Formats: sequence, structure tokens, C-alpha cells
Amino acid sequence: MPPDSIGIDDSFFRLGGDSITAMQLSAHLRAAGFSTSVADIFDAKTISRLAPSLIQGHRRLPNTHDAVDTAFELSPIQQLFFELAPHGPNHFNQSFLVPVARPLGPGDLARALDLIVREHSMLRARFSRADNGQWAQAVSAQVDGSYRYRCCQVASLDDARDILSASQRSLDLQHGPLLAADLIDVNGSQQYLFLVAHHLVIDLVSWRIILGDLEELLQTGKLSGVTPLPFQTWCRLQAEYSRDHLAPTAALPSSIPAAPRDYWGPVWHKNAYGDTVRRGFTLSEELTTALFGPANDALQTQPVEIFQAALWHAFVHAFPDRPPPTIFNEGHGREPWDSAIDLSRTVGWFTTMWPTCLETDGGEVGIVDVVRRTKDTRRRTPSNGWAYFASRYLNPAGRTAFETRGPVEIAFNYLGLYQQLEREGSMLRPPIRLEDHPSDVAGEIQRFALIDVSAAVERGRLHFSFHYNQHMQHQDAMGRWIANCERSLQDAVQQLTALDPTRTLCDFPLLPLTYGSLDRLLTEVLPGMGMSCADVEDAYPCSPLQQGILLSQAKDARLYWPRFVWKVVPNDGPGVVDMGRLQRAWQQVVDRHAMLRTILVDGIGEKDYAAQVVRRSTPVDVEVVECAENDPITTLKEHPRAADRAGQPPHRLLLCATPTEAFCALEISHALIDAHSSRILQQDLRLAYDQRLPTEPGPLYHEYMRYLGGLSQAAAEAYWRSYIAGVQPCHLPTLEAQGAGSQQRRELRSTTVSLGAGERVRAFCQRHEVTMSNLFQVAWGLVLQAYTGAETACFGYLNSGRDIPVRGVHDIVGPFINMLVCRVGTSPDESVLSMVRKNRTEYLQSLPHQHYSLAGILHLADTAGRPLFNTSMSLQRLGSGKESQGASIELEAVGGEDPTEVSSRLGQGCAGIGHAYSTVYDADSL
Repeated sequence: MPPDSIGIDDSFFRLGGDSITAMQLSAHLRAAGFSTSVADIFDAKTISRLAPSLIQGHRRLPNTHDAVDTAFELSPIQQLFFELAPHGPNHFNQSFLVPVARPLGPGDLARALDLIVREHSMLRARFSRADNGQWAQAVSAQVDGSYRYRCCQVASLDDARDILSASQRSLDLQHGPLLAADLIDVNGSQQYLFLVAHHLVIDLVSWRIILGDLEELLQTGKLSGVTPLPFQTWCRLQAEYSRDHLAPTAALPSSIPAAPRDYWGPVWHKNAYGDTVRRGFTLSEELTTALFGPANDALQTQPVEIFQAALWHAFVHAFPDRPPPTIFNEGHGREPWDSAIDLSRTVGWFTTMWPTCLETDGGEVGIVDVVRRTKDTRRRTPSNGWAYFASRYLNPAGRTAFETRGPVEIAFNYLGLYQQLEREGSMLRPPIRLEDHPSDVAGEIQRFALIDVSAAVERGRLHFSFHYNQHMQHQDAMGRWIANCERSLQDAVQQLTALDPTRTLCDFPLLPLTYGSLDRLLTEVLPGMGMSCADVEDAYPCSPLQQGILLSQAKDARLYWPRFVWKVVPNDGPGVVDMGRLQRAWQQVVDRHAMLRTILVDGIGEKDYAAQVVRRSTPVDVEVVECAENDPITTLKEHPRAADRAGQPPHRLLLCATPTEAFCALEISHALIDAHSSRILQQDLRLAYDQRLPTEPGPLYHEYMRYLGGLSQAAAEAYWRSYIAGVQPCHLPTLEAQGAGSQQRRELRSTTVSLGAGERVRAFCQRHEVTMSNLFQVAWGLVLQAYTGAETACFGYLNSGRDIPVRGVHDIVGPFINMLVCRVGTSPDESVLSMVRKNRTEYLQSLPHQHYSLAGILHLADTAGRPLFNTSMSLQRLGSGKESQGASIELEAVGGEDPTEVSSRLGQGCAGIGHAYSTVYDADSL
């Protein structure tokens, strides 16, 4: 496809893209020095959305060399082959007959084939069978004996059949060769290249690699691609990872219903290739174009999802007397768990087979609903089925859980498009097949499925092929199924192109939705906030911290609603701040960070849990406040708080200016930001004011929520239950409590003390390998013991929550901090240093469980509804000097408030060699 025919906003899938072409694109980008993945390409869909996410440079595993003549483990698909063909037949091949565009010298082809066999070690593989019947493979150093090359002349292409048949039978998996090539000259007017390889060492992706390398060698005489990761290395890495990480529950989220084995008659063990019937149909170019284009818009599907849905939908109508089928999908199997594992140029047999089991409510199911459920089921399967197939053969528990004997019932394979041989100027043209083409597989070999269905695009038209056992019962119904499938595809195009865009479950993968609760979200919750489906960019659960904040705000709406007041100072001397420019800059900041476009909602799901919905765009809420009595700071501090705006994010920017000075105040819920986020926003506001803020989206809080979803709640609960065992409530004595639920304005006061001995404190901590935080926590615990008389003091402390393996975590706007519990106890013979070291040890032990919710910890404390503590502590690094060198404005903090539930908050700060601590307290309580 010519580059000038591809627009930057054209859909990858509309252009005929699939997982294999995405992998090729990823490989080209890696060769150019950029890192991306197939998932990134699928998510972005267009060049304009993919380009900003590309990473310059990438981490890549060192390409270990093959251990020559050393046996190594079979891949899962190779194991399946030997299960069904334990004697190791030689005639189980894949082949291509390719017209040659320009005359090709026999010596040029010989040199190219030699280089390819040297480059791709699996073309030099040998297989051996042990006395116990187990097969293994090894790589040979021998190149010449690993492939066979012949030049032949014939009068017509029909006369080449015997040549092709001889090459098909020439392969020997134990002794070699495993690749054969024939350069066929037809009467001096046209050349053809026939290539055949044993399927044990090759798959369709591997053929794309080999044909691409062959094209490059014939055109340029050299290879420019990266050295491939050996298949031997992949098999070792895959086996190690599968053994340790791919337990059955992690590999497949649903059970696999047993196929009704009696339904088809006694054919399961007599299912050879020689018993196969082939039927099929071809769609029009118009229908094919729709299936790759507008039919995918409404549900944001991939074409293969519509193909499989039509196959399932047609089956249940053709076979109403039996349960719906489980369809096993064939995948390319190149789904590494680590982005450093680059399989884009590795030749070998990677194919996977994984089940799709659609869950329905019974009764008639329309084609649109089947497409929706097929999309969700396929995308819910981890790693496109690689995890299931690897677990089935390489994980001890997986072998038991997924044990399958004999063929599966139905296998489906979407072959995609072979676009690389359609390029203008290619030496090798698109492959052809002869009538009565010699078979790639011997007739006596057992097939992997009773029914094989494949879909491929040939000359712009989608073709479905059905291969099934001619001895199966229900042959008439098979004919109805095939006819129904064509009609189901037509119905899918007609109905999907007329459907308004909507969402499916997998569009919100972190939300535990059912189809009923999803429909309620789309038809009730969103419209109730003045939103439509098109307004939603993302939706996911609230974090434990956010849930706690929302519960507190439900009791007292003023809590966790800070107001930051800044003076906007020009950095280039006397000047006037452009308030309109500042407002536009804030809009850019909101556009960049999804959290600033987030709405917190209740009533989603069966358990009525809180969730956050991200708007695609939202106009900023900015209010220009008239300055009262020439005192902008007091004006901003005392300005009435904003009323709730349904369907809008909970934040507002206030602007206030005098003729010579400018001020702003950000009023925002702590459910959206923490202190670190506030610094990000200030930095980005300065950048946006100078028109230097990147236009691409910032890193997403969604990824943090995905990380939280993978943590073990049971382990965290066990840790905190043990840690707080025996701890009693510890309250700094307060004045008479206000009436429960009082909504009057609370007066927060602060006091700050500078530590003149700051350098001595720092030296102490360095000498004893503890942190300032450890020291201050113990000190505060001793103060609490003195004032409360408790044997064990306890208080809350804020943890940043960002020391986690989430990409871009330090640039994400969102609340990561978590309030955890610290206990400080003393014994008569224990020194302060010993207490500080103990605090350090306990802190390190808590880190794996730092994201457990405070509400959960307090519940474990079982204090009969009484708060466990009323003081907390946090550590912050104080800025020194200008925060953003080169910016035209600076934001100087001049006041504000940050109301919380604790009566006293102790904050420790350090800047340079100076240290200070401040106490913020409720003047009505302390």
C-alpha cells in the first residue's frame, strides 16, 4: 500500500491490519529506534494517536546463540502435533508457489537461501524420539543438509506438479532437510519459486519473515533487520514463565464446556486429512469492505470478532438440537509477557489454540448481541489465548485442568492478508495454487479439529473455507450452517452499520459490570448527568483512598476540598499577567490530564459501587472574582465554594487581580489529586502559559487502578491484622467535641518550628542508616504516649504510594497517597535508636501492602466505631528557589486551606540542609 494513500487518521483495521501486520509494524518501528507493542497499535488505531506514545529507544533481550546439537523442549503446538501423530510423520508441511516478477539467476537464489538458513536456526532443526516415545528438538550447525534446492525447466506450469509433489515428500524431520526450494522455469517465459517446509519449524508469520528476507536479499544482497531471538531461547523462557506464573485461574477466566462427543458419531479417533470435505463461500468486495470498515464503528470491533460471531450465530440456528459450540481460535502465539522479548523476526512454530465460550441468557440471540459478546469474550482472554495454551502444556496444574485428548470440535483461523507480496516493484508476486495442487499434508495424518474454518481475503474479497470429516453425522445441517454463516455476515453488516456507537463490557475492563449494569450505565446514569456514550473516554473503579474520601464528604461536604491560593508573578520583572492567557492555559492542562476530566459517580454495578467516569473533553470552570477592598488573598480565601455541577469534574479555578498583581485559587476535591499532583499541575500551568505544554495526553490513573487490581488483598489484610493486633484508640486530648455532623466552618491553624540542629539530625540518620521519617514518627509516638498515657501510641501517616512499577507514575495526576497506621511502643530497656530501627524495619515490611485502604485497616482494628487515632503525619520535600527555570510566570503559595478529619496533622519538611516541622490543627478541638 503506497504511503501517500494512508492518512494519519485512517483506522489500522480499515486498512486491513491485523495482529500479524501490527507485529510487523512494531518490528519496523523497533528497527528505526522506537518502541511500541501490538497492544499499543490496536489501542491507538491511527498514526495520529500512535505517534505521541512512541518511545525512543527500547530495551531488548540479548540474542543468545543457539546451543548446537543440544536437545530442548518442544513448544506447546509441537507437543500437540506429536500427541496426534506420535510416530512423527514427515509429510506435514506448509508451502508457497510464488511467481517471480523478473528473471532470477539460480546462483542469486542459492546464495539467498543459504543466508536465510544461516539466519533462522529452526530451518536447521532436527527432531529425535527417545525410547519412551518422547520427542525433542535440536539445532544443527549443518547448513547444506538442512535445505534442498533445485532448478527445473518445464513446458507448462501444469507439468510442475510432479516436481512439487517430490519436494513435498523430500523433507525428513529427523535427518533433514526441513526446507525445499524449486526454481521452476516455464518455457523460458516465466519463473516460479516453490518453497515448502515442515510445519514443525514454521508457521504463517514465519513465512512472512522468510519471504520478506528473501525479497530483501534478492533486491539488495543483504539483510537489514535485527538478529532474531532464537526459537530455542523462546521455548526456554516460555517454559520457565509458564511454570511459575500461568496457573489455570490466571490463564483462562472461564471454564470450557465439554463438547457433545456423541453428536457427530464415532469419528473423533478417525479424523484424518484424507477424510476431509471442503466447502465455502466468497463475499462481494462491497460486503468485504464494509466488514473491514463501517461495520466495526458502532461497537469498536475488530473484523475477526464479527467473523467469529457470525460463525457462532449461524451454528446455533443450524443445530438447534444441541448446546452452542465452543470455538477454538488459532492465534499466532507471539504474545510475550515482557516487551523486551522481540519475536517479530523469529522463525518457528508458535501457533496457539484457545477456546471462546459465549455466555448467553438463553433464548433467541440476535447477531448484534453475539458480536458484542464475542468481542468481550475474546478480549477478556489473557494474551489472546497464549496464556491458556502455554499453561495447558507447560504448567503442572494447567496440564491437569486443561487436559484434552484428541481433536477439538471446531477450530477457527483468520489468515488475514498477505500484503507484503503485493507491493509495487516486488521481485516475488502474490502466491498462487494449482488446480489439484499437491497436498501439504499426508492423508493419513490426524487433524487437530473435527471442523476447521478459515477466513482470508483474496483479491479484495473475504473467503470462508470449511473443512470437516465426511463421515460425520448431520451432513445436511453442515450445509445449512455454511449458508447461514454467509447470511449472518450480511445481517451483521446491515445491522451494525445502522447502529449508533455504543460500548461493550471490555471497553471498561476494570469495572466489574454485567450486561445489565452496563446498559444501566449507558441508558440511565450517563443521561442523568447530561452525558452520552460518545462523551465517555474511560471508566473504572475508585481507588480505596477515593472511596474513603467520598464517604467522608457524604458526612461533611467540606472535607477533603482544599483551596490553594497562588500569587502569579511574572519572572521577567514588572509586567502584567494576561488572565485570559492563564485561563486558556488551564484549559490545556485539563485537556492533558484525564483526572481533571473525571466525574465520580455512584449507582454503577450490582453492588452500587462508586466509579469514576472520564469525559473526552470538558470546558473548564473558571470564575473571575472581583477584588474586595484591594485584598485579593482574603477575597479568594473567603469566596463561597462552588455548588455541585452534575456531570462536571469537581474542581474550579478562581482568578482575581488588582491593577498591579494577579492571583488565582484552585478549588479541587482530594479525590482527584494529592500533593504531588498539585506540583504537576503548577508546573504544567506554567508550561501551558508559555505554550510549551506537550499536546499528547498525560500518563493515566487507569494504569494505577490496573496495578491495584493485580495486588493480593488477602496478603495485605493478613499483614495489617497482625500489625494492629492489640492496638487501642490513641487520641490527643481535645476540647469538647462539636455536635455530630456539624457543618459550621472549622478554623484551621498552623504553627511552624525550624530545627536549628537540622544538620546534626541528618548526620544521625545517615550514620545509623535510618530516615528522617523514621525518626520523626518515633518522636511523635513518644509525644503521644506522654499526652495520652498509652503504652502503644498510634497515628496515621501519609505514604506517597508512587513507588510502584507503573509507567510514568511520577507524572500521573491523581490521588496515590494513602493513610496508613504507625504504632510506637516502648519497653523499659529499649533505646530510642532501637525504636527508630524497629520503625524502619516495620515500614519496609509494610511496603508490599501500602495500598490497603485505611477503612479496611480500621475495620480490622474493631474499635466499636470509635476512631483509632486523631493525629497524622506526613513528610514533604520543600522546594528551594524557582520551581520552573525559564518559565515566564511563577506561582507563589500565599494561603489556602485543606480540611481533613484529623484534629492535628504534623508535617515534616526538609529543603537543602534545613529542616522544619509544622502542625496544622483544628482550633475548635485543640
